[in-house]
Order: sequence, then C-alpha cells, then structure tokens
Amino acid sequence: MKPVLRKGKLTKWKDDKGFGFIRSSDGSQDVFIHITALQETNHRPQVGNVICYQLTADKDGRIHACNAFIEGVVSKPMPIISSLAIEKETFQPKAKYSLIFEVLLLSLLPGLGAMHFALTTFNPIPLILYPVISFVTFALYADDKSRAKQGRWRVPERTLHLCEFMGG
Repeated sequence: MKPVLRKGKLTKWKDDKGFGFIRSSDGSQDVFIHITALQETNHRPQVGNVICYQLTADKDGRIHACNAFIEGVVSKPMPIISSLAIEKETFQPKAKYSLIFEVLLLSLLPGLGAMHFALTTFNPIPLILYPVISFVTFALYADDKSRAKQGRWRVPERTLHLCEFMGG
C-alpha cells in the first residue's frame, strides 16, 4: 500500500520546543508534527505554512506527521556520501614517527618500573609478564573493535578492564 501524501496548514508552532500542529486541508483533524519530521529543509516552519506530509502512528498509537516538507520552500540538496568517504574524511592518521615516539614514551615509565623491580628483587617475571599482558590487552581491544564493526557479540567490558588493570 502506497503512503498517501496529505496537505495542511500549520496552525500552531512552538519554535523553542520544535513542534506544532497541522490542520489538514479537509479540516478533519489536527496532526502533531515534530521538527525532525521535516525532510531536507533549512527553513524553520512558521504558522500559516502549507505542509505536505504522511501520517504514521507512534508506539502508543498516536497519529503524527512524518516525511513532511514545506510547500514552496526549496529543500537543501543532500549529498550522497559513502561511509568509506566519511571515514577517510574524518580519520587523519598521524605521522609514522610521531606514533612510534608516543608509544615509546608511554612504554618508558612502566618499562623502567618493571626493570627496577626485576633488578632489585632479582625476579625477571615482571619484565617478561608486562609485555605479554600488554600484547594480550592490545589483541583483545583489536578483536573487540573488529567485532563492533561487524555487529557481532563484543568482548565483555570487565574482561578488557581486568587486562588493563593487570598491566596492559
């Protein structure tokens, strides 16, 4: 069944709240409209505007307008951008040497602490255990990120925090 496009006049509009009411052209009912129902417009609705809309019901069964537009107002063009283009545009990788420097700097203090402990107690286990735990934590975070991108079940947060706490 094809949705019916209806027409009506905006009779009330609360701009600060972002909603109002449309009186349908046949005068049968007032229909609630929210600002998010207006499609691709850069024009704020005003009382007296003619609104074209479709009707839908929310989860409580209340009727409201959706897929609406203001008649006579030119809508702004919506650029078609793939998610890959958005990801490339927003992600700016750091320089290779800067990243290496940051990793070394962040590893320096815990590494020095583990070496100091190993040398003063003559116990090399912390020196071996720290990089292993760090690698395991890194692998868990990488796996969690991969699962999130694929929409699969993720690694429990408590597991990630436990590995962080143990030194990763």
